[in-house]
Amino acid sequence: MVIPPPPRWVRLLLQIAYVPLVALLTALCVPLFVLAVLLWPIDRKLRAARVLALFLVFLWLDAGLVTGVFWIWVRLSWRGEGRLSQAWRDEHEKLLLDALDGFMEHAARWVGLRIEFEEPVDFGSEQTPLLVFARHAGPGDSVVLAWLLSSYAERLPRVVLKDFLRWDPGIGALLYRLRAYFVPSRSGAGDDRAKPVRELSRSLERMDALLLFPEGQNWTPKRWRATIRRFVDTGDLERAALSESWEHVLPPRSRGVVTAMAERPDADVMVVAHTGLEWLVSPWQIFKAIPLHDHPLLLRAWTFGPSERPRDPEEIEAWLDEQWNVVNEWVGSHQEFEPEFPDGLRSLRIRSTDP
Repeated sequence: MVIPPPPRWVRLLLQIAYVPLVALLTALCVPLFVLAVLLWPIDRKLRAARVLALFLVFLWLDAGLVTGVFWIWVRLSWRGEGRLSQAWRDEHEKLLLDALDGFMEHAARWVGLRIEFEEPVDFGSEQTPLLVFARHAGPGDSVVLAWLLSSYAERLPRVVLKDFLRWDPGIGALLYRLRAYFVPSRSGAGDDRAKPVRELSRSLERMDALLLFPEGQNWTPKRWRATIRRFVDTGDLERAALSESWEHVLPPRSRGVVTAMAERPDADVMVVAHTGLEWLVSPWQIFKAIPLHDHPLLLRAWTFGPSERPRDPEEIEAWLDEQWNVVNEWVGSHQEFEPEFPDGLRSLRIRSTDP
């Protein structure tokens, strides 16, 4: 079942009712938090209390976005500055950065989230946009990367999102005003799936960063095996064998990458690998791992200038596979835990029929 995005009048009602609703939820959660703390003899790491605290922090940060975007609209409208003004962009960027900083600070405090860098990250030239192609694995990696781009590089993360997020009164409103692109949760026949990336790429400004996850979904052992089987079922044994050799990543889908790089030949490109949390697949695994003090998210990035990367679509596809091979090898050499394969099949033993 696919839930369509809410109409405008529903979004307005949600925004009006959201802050009182968050206050009510907070009041209801306070006794639960006290109970979770009192269960310390059973839950020595206070996992339930930590999760509940971070949940409430998220709700209030989200409510802050609702009041923040409204206040920006009132103040700038009074000054006669509309959506096309630099002040409009700057105010909303600051609101996003403050929210990301707040969430990351509380994630570190309550669940022990810690980010480490193998080497200093090169965020490219400040005179051109940045295209970021990242591995997708583990809980919250998209939030971490958006925070990294906004806080460390002072760039505005531009993303393609499912239109289901328009139901979130705070995040949906803020990202819409920051020109994020919302796409239907399920594409129909004949849809141009490259259109969102094409339009976002064309609209990138000097200090923008387009964030894409070429794998299209979070890496898990189950999805890794399913991808190999899909290639086998369609007769693409070469791609199946390549995917089997990449135990730590899913094969990248090149369409969005080719579109972005073709539309913005002037942009720098950054490929991001990370490891540390991909073994947390289920909600129960995440819960049991809290606090995460002993499991930092280790990050490595490679940056390419306009003259260091290909321009031809076929060359871009080959280049992307090369980069994903580097990402796979890096993750394999830095991974704290080996992937779990519940059915015991570490290899699907793909064999080519070629002589």
